[in-house]
Amino acid sequence: MDTSSTSHVKELNFSPVKSPAVHDKNSASVQIASDSAASWHNNMQNWTAANNDGCIIIKNIINLKLEANFQSDEAEDDLFDDDGRVVGDAAAAMFPEGLVKQCKQLDDIIQTMENILQLMKDLTVKLSSVSDAHTVQEKSNNNRNNNNPLMLTWPGHIFHETSSKLEEMYSKELEVKHVIAQSIAHCSQKHMLMFYLTAWRHQPYVREPTSKILLQALLQETGVN
Repeated sequence: MDTSSTSHVKELNFSPVKSPAVHDKNSASVQIASDSAASWHNNMQNWTAANNDGCIIIKNIINLKLEANFQSDEAEDDLFDDDGRVVGDAAAAMFPEGLVKQCKQLDDIIQTMENILQLMKDLTVKLSSVSDAHTVQEKSNNNRNNNNPLMLTWPGHIFHETSSKLEEMYSKELEVKHVIAQSIAHCSQKHMLMFYLTAWRHQPYVREPTSKILLQALLQETGVN
């Protein structure tokens, strides 16, 4: 839940520090930037938790598909033919008992991630307003370069750009999650099942250390500890 518009940052276990150089006219923008930084941290933490839960569910789905074709005297690799497709009863292998429940839980994870992404988008909109307000303030002060810091070193537009970069990462990653969730239940190839698990776990679009560096820079710039 996005608490940036209803709570102070201290309620999120952060301690925003206001730069003494900040002009009173920018105080609202400073508060929005600080609250947004704390909310970005919380949203990314919640996304990571949801991603970990999704890994567990995908592992359960893979195990169900393997166990559906398990024979006590066969090794795991012998459950698949030379093309990597599940052998044995096709229907039982493709849709074993318990699969629907696991897929429903994976859909719930996707919905949680959609909700988190929407909160991230809302933060980008808020920081866009910070950028616009800072630009107007700079123009009123005859500073056409718009490069004076809002808080410590960043002008207003950098807050918006940082949020936009993070949002884009998570938006693209959610598209990948949707493909995995829509495909894994119908998958009968072992190497593809393992690929889905790897892709879900490692999140190719939430690039590290880039995402962590962007977040850390945002927290440091706003004085959020």
